[in-house]
Amino acid sequence: MKSRYIHWITFLVIFSLLIPFQSRIENLRLEKSLISSVLADSSINSSLTLKGWFHTIWGDPKDVHGEDKILYLLQDEWGKSTYLDMSLIENTFVELLQMNGKQVEVVIISNESELFKPGVAFKVQEIRVRGEQPQASEAVMGSQPYISILCKFSDVTDEPHDLTFFQNMYANVFPGLDHYWRELSYDQIDLVGSDAVGWFTLPQPRDYYVYDIGGDGDLDLDFDRITPDCTAAADPYVYFPDFVGINMMFNADLDAHSWGGSWELTLDSVTKMYGTSWNADWGYDDISVIEHEMGHTFGLPHSSAMYGEIYDNFFDVMSADRQNHLSDPTYGRVGQHTISYHKDMLGWLTTGDIYTVPQDSSVYTITIERLALPQSTNYKMVILPIIGSTRFYTLETRQSEDCGYDGNLYFHGEKFGLVIHEVDPVRQEPAHVVDGDNNGPGSYALKDNGPVWISPETFIDASDGIWVDVDSESSTSITVTARISDPFPMTVEDCTSQSQMPQASCETLVALYNSTDGPNWEHNTEWMGPEWPCRWYGIECSNMSGDVIAIRESSNDLDGTLPAEIGNLAMLQILTLGANYWLEGNIPTSLGSLSQLKTLDLSFSNFSGSIPAELGDLSNLETLFLEG
Repeated sequence: MKSRYIHWITFLVIFSLLIPFQSRIENLRLEKSLISSVLADSSINSSLTLKGWFHTIWGDPKDVHGEDKILYLLQDEWGKSTYLDMSLIENTFVELLQMNGKQVEVVIISNESELFKPGVAFKVQEIRVRGEQPQASEAVMGSQPYISILCKFSDVTDEPHDLTFFQNMYANVFPGLDHYWRELSYDQIDLVGSDAVGWFTLPQPRDYYVYDIGGDGDLDLDFDRITPDCTAAADPYVYFPDFVGINMMFNADLDAHSWGGSWELTLDSVTKMYGTSWNADWGYDDISVIEHEMGHTFGLPHSSAMYGEIYDNFFDVMSADRQNHLSDPTYGRVGQHTISYHKDMLGWLTTGDIYTVPQDSSVYTITIERLALPQSTNYKMVILPIIGSTRFYTLETRQSEDCGYDGNLYFHGEKFGLVIHEVDPVRQEPAHVVDGDNNGPGSYALKDNGPVWISPETFIDASDGIWVDVDSESSTSITVTARISDPFPMTVEDCTSQSQMPQASCETLVALYNSTDGPNWEHNTEWMGPEWPCRWYGIECSNMSGDVIAIRESSNDLDGTLPAEIGNLAMLQILTLGANYWLEGNIPTSLGSLSQLKTLDLSFSNFSGSIPAELGDLSNLETLFLEG
């Protein structure tokens, strides 16, 4: 075994002699860490144990419809970071969040060819917190002064804004960051003492800090290079221990992302964990981006809607931060509040603010005050735990009128409603907003009020035993009745088990499903149970009558003929079936009975025969697509 250790050390030493001096210095610390690990554990075969500070860092794209990035880094005591691949571990994402910024030990899988390959993410077998550090996330409370450092690349001379712009960004008036975070935290945190310094010229050009680290053809930001260089440039002008966070502002794009997380630094002889963000030049064009990245520096993850797209929850600054309506002529678009689940994570909700529904099948009546600028002491968050699962639902009231930064919210005709999130600690964006009509990613933001629940609507998750009735509304609160029971899965083959919509409407949907090969649609979420019809994919129901007002099944692989029963949907306003290339047969003449129909799309299909004259009876029709 001893000869094997000598082989390892010989390999490291020879390798260090072959690489350029500057790169050798940068790798020396990692080499020392790896040698120490090998010598310390005689049982190591293909695994190594590394120690350091664990960081989760989120990257948010310049394109609001782009893809996010999440990096896991281990930063050793010499400041060198190692990329980690967490796909093999059993820890949930929420458990990883609780380790963020803490000292950990990780057991990684490695081999000699990977040891010094730039950008390699080592697969982690195990991660554990060292010592007596708290296991849970700590509350963010009190004064939180941040320092903004303005750094420009040596080959980019632009200074997009002057120093005053960044200093005033922390103001305690709209839309200043101190004002914003006070409102979101119910005055439990402030940014008093925050400041900005710069511009400072970095010692290297942009391509020294932003380059293809992993050899995959994509540009990457080198945190190990840019962080010490930017903070060192400001060090003569800043006493860093006075601050809890650092917002670095750069004068050009980075890797098409701005980033937020944490970083451990030794500055002014003090070693300290700083909430840290790295912001591209486009990042401070809209102050909502800075608010979003600061949320990451507090440890907040993303949320999303139900469809796997990260930036489509319009109720959360930690999701769709730039797609709102409040703006400022100087600081651009302004963020909305974050969701109740995130406020609870940061300790901003007390036990008196939260009601957890018991799992005893009883019915409970709860009044929920609006989350932003509450006007009463009613609950701000309701939790519905799912029996036998770590998942749960949250309920919160959101209001846009006279409601501070939630004035960003736009409910398409409504200004007030209940918002439901399903929370799963396994996911990298634990909270998903529940879109009541299941009609696709982002569509509710443009077309309907799917995720806004108002009286007398009912949310049912039959497979998990969850039932919520929206009973009534006051000026700033909503009263619901809720119960949790054993699962009560339902089938609706003959529609007699449901009372959500008229029997004939339900039977029409079942006929559509059966006649167009519903089991093989690309998206058929919830169809035929266990949920009731208004939660079937592509179906939208009226808030008042519960009847079907929209069927959106375009590009969904419908195969077969349209049933004549389609004419029974008396309240239907939208029928979009375009790009279902295997729909065939005649266009049903019964479509002429849909007196409320405004939009009809039968384009790019395989219908045959003539266009029914009965379509001329559609007196409310505004849009007709028959091409292809």
